[in-house]
Amino acid sequence: FMERYAPSAKDLASRDVVSRCMTMEIREGRGVGPKKDHIFLHLDHLDPAVLHERLPGISESAKIFAGVDLTKEPIPVLPTVHYN
Repeated sequence: FMERYAPSAKDLASRDVVSRCMTMEIREGRGVGPKKDHIFLHLDHLDPAVLHERLPGISESAKIFAGVDLTKEPIPVLPTVHYN
């Protein structure tokens, strides 16, 4: 969906831009799940070795908090505030 909002950057847009765009998608009825209140992050197109090597924290968090094996299924995500 990011090509609608940031055609040049798409999925590489900054976290705050992606979070705002996710909120708009959900508010406009394009969320997923029974309540259509989240977005799916698909990473199954990436090699599992790359995921475990480059994104070990995400792999672990997806398993613990969402019960998801991100090499096989999408991660349900919600927009949130990002700051340093």
